[in-house]
Amino acid sequence: MSSSVAPQEMSGASDPSALGFPLLFEIGWEVANKSGGIYTVLRSKVPVTVEEYGERYCLIGPYMANAAAVEFEELAPPKPFGEAVKKMQSQGVVLHFGRWLVPGNPYALLFELGSSWGRVEGWRSEYFERTGIPCDAKEKETNDAIVFGFLVALVIREVAVETGKRKIVCHFHEWMAAVGLTMLKAWSVPIASIFTTHATLIGRYLCAGQADFYHTMQHVDADAEAARRQI
Repeated sequence: MSSSVAPQEMSGASDPSALGFPLLFEIGWEVANKSGGIYTVLRSKVPVTVEEYGERYCLIGPYMANAAAVEFEELAPPKPFGEAVKKMQSQGVVLHFGRWLVPGNPYALLFELGSSWGRVEGWRSEYFERTGIPCDAKEKETNDAIVFGFLVALVIREVAVETGKRKIVCHFHEWMAAVGLTMLKAWSVPIASIFTTHATLIGRYLCAGQADFYHTMQHVDADAEAARRQI
């Protein structure tokens, strides 16, 4: 993923419309939303990512008005994001494009989930049909993840259509963003994908009980350990 040429030497490499260089999207519930430890992970890696990718880097998260009021500055989206944003807005999706006001000042795209809540039943059904994973219709967190995930997948699909054969890399963080990844794969959108899970329940138990966990984790039978703890 890293280039052998120093970022400052790459002519046009930071330009989001420079076709010879890939776009990078990073997706997480904590983008411009200080709600957990992943916020710190995302924020801390922004400066070096911006140094490498420049304005070809865009984070995607949910729009939280109170957090956005102090951490987000809205602006008109440049190419190749602009057409995708317009297409989503034409479908009734309320979103905000701008910069996350942290060191590096990366682009950020934030969705107002409530504007698309009326589509959650159809999306939940499609998710089950495509993946075989059932979702509890009464569970708000799950429904939030469905709405957020579909909006992410839809806008990245629009960017892929707009940019043609341009390479796109998408990095998803934790289960709240995972629906977007699975739908992009289900729709056969040509992206390279990364998924990071930052913690699991069994992992927390094992870390708490084993001082040398990171040197022994390759030998752990996770299913057996989970069963032993009735997880």
